[in-house]
Amino acid sequence: MTRERVTTKTARDGLLVRALGGRARAYSHVRESKHRVELHNPVQSHHARGAREWLDASAIQRKIGSSSVADTHMSKFEAIFFDMDGLLVNTEPLDFKGTKEVFASVNVNLTREWYIHEHLGKGRSVSELLRENGIAEERIAELREVRHKQYWEYLEAEAAAIDGVPETLRKLHGRLLLAIVTGSNRKSIDIVMRKTGLRDFFDFVVTYEDTEHHKPYPDPYLKALSLSQKPTEKCLVLEDSGNGTQAAKAAGLTCFAIPDEMTKGHDFSIADKVLGSIRELPGLLL
Repeated sequence: MTRERVTTKTARDGLLVRALGGRARAYSHVRESKHRVELHNPVQSHHARGAREWLDASAIQRKIGSSSVADTHMSKFEAIFFDMDGLLVNTEPLDFKGTKEVFASVNVNLTREWYIHEHLGKGRSVSELLRENGIAEERIAELREVRHKQYWEYLEAEAAAIDGVPETLRKLHGRLLLAIVTGSNRKSIDIVMRKTGLRDFFDFVVTYEDTEHHKPYPDPYLKALSLSQKPTEKCLVLEDSGNGTQAAKAAGLTCFAIPDEMTKGHDFSIADKVLGSIRELPGLLL
């Protein structure tokens, strides 16, 4: 579920490495919650495709640094940070549908316009709309959990990669470091990656749980920069929303916007380039 705060107390700093098919995948894990109930699957000692282990920051950076990223001379960029919702997977309509249904149970009307311009465009939590309508905090917390479950059901049934994404990732994979930087929580990402089969393309994922502040703040992209060990000028961001584009530019990164049906009305004037489709990307970079 995008941009909803569900953790209440943090424990240790660390990084989660998934070795899948012999290739290290780092899931930055800065804020492991003692009270996270549903949003993070327990770490298991063995995985069907490889072991998961807790490592310190220096260890994970060594793993990323040793990954094979060939043919980087073909582009001025060495890493690409992808937003997920609306860019890789068409999840935003599912989130809107589920949230609207849950809010209707307390007679709060979530309009498509509010969701697009305030939530996607400005990064405002949908809980703010509940507060503006006089819903108590305890009830908001209950509705949040219902909303999460509704959204996960929709993801299980309908999550699919956006047209052009798999073939584009296949062209870029192995040539540049690829990462996801998203406002979604870990459980939502796990469902999306399992349903779409996109997981193996990415070296690491920065999730909602991994930073104190979220888009449009630069923190998620600054975290990705730190993990990638790449210079700022060598990293490219792909975003579909005004909110995410602001975050990327605030982090000092080059950002290409690829608006979707919901975000095409956002202001992308600060983006370095606006593309009509993700299919244009390999031709610009390789």
